[in-house]
Amino acid sequence: MIANLLATVLLTACGVDSDGLTRPACNGDQNYCDRAYNEMAQICTHNAMSSVADGFSLPTPNQGPGLAVQLEDGVRCMMLDTYEFDGELVLCHGLCGPWGMRSLNDGLTEIRRWLDENPTEVVTFILEPYIDEAQTLQALGDAGLVQYLFTHPGLGKPWPTLGEMIDANTRLVVFTGTGDVNGTWHLDWRVHGWETPFNDDTFTCENGRGDPTTVENGIFILNHYTLCDAGGCPENAEINNDYDFLLDRALRCSQPDPQFNPEGQLPTFINLDHYDVPRGSKDPAVSDAFEVIRVLNGG
Repeated sequence: MIANLLATVLLTACGVDSDGLTRPACNGDQNYCDRAYNEMAQICTHNAMSSVADGFSLPTPNQGPGLAVQLEDGVRCMMLDTYEFDGELVLCHGLCGPWGMRSLNDGLTEIRRWLDENPTEVVTFILEPYIDEAQTLQALGDAGLVQYLFTHPGLGKPWPTLGEMIDANTRLVVFTGTGDVNGTWHLDWRVHGWETPFNDDTFTCENGRGDPTTVENGIFILNHYTLCDAGGCPENAEINNDYDFLLDRALRCSQPDPQFNPEGQLPTFINLDHYDVPRGSKDPAVSDAFEVIRVLNGG
């Protein structure tokens, strides 16, 4: 009897039910499965495609690792700029060319492979599109991502839980920064939520774009990066992403405010440059940003 009890305790600690079936985690934690999509704090990589790993140089890259490594590290939201250049759909950051550009199909296919290999993870795109919706949908289809597209139930309606999205295999949410969208799989984030000002060295909690007072079941985007003269830089990230500084701002901006955050909502997405620095405040193997996310989500 004691042996059976001990076995049950050990299995439970390892995420396994007493019948021997492993309980699936959702975005890395079983406790997140019952949480609504917009009530989870997640790291979002600003200009995710603009990385040292993928050879971007001008403007200076906003991230170090490439797309798949970002996902493997725990990033679950990516801001991506999409363009058409010389007849090809590409990822770049304003200046498309040899100083920073990648085939859109290659980038999306890399993400699709990761989703294939990680069936209990939900990922979000926040697009800055310089292509139209039909081109975006074609690119998602060519990369095999349409199978994962989430369809929103309607403006103002509650978001499903992560567990429900995973069960339905609708694990890719696509937001965009243009109003010319169908509003089902392709969502204008400015209608569904709000953001703090970007590249703002005051780190205010006031809204920049979007109106938090008109949004029900909204998405709250906390921009938490400042640019250097030539673009992104790890030096600023070392300061901005420091555990105490980032956690303090995230908590401060989560406080109820009738004008800027009426429901006292956690930031859904915390947008960062060089998300992987600094590290070591709590665990030398983990960047401070992910330690902050763990605390915000009650981990």
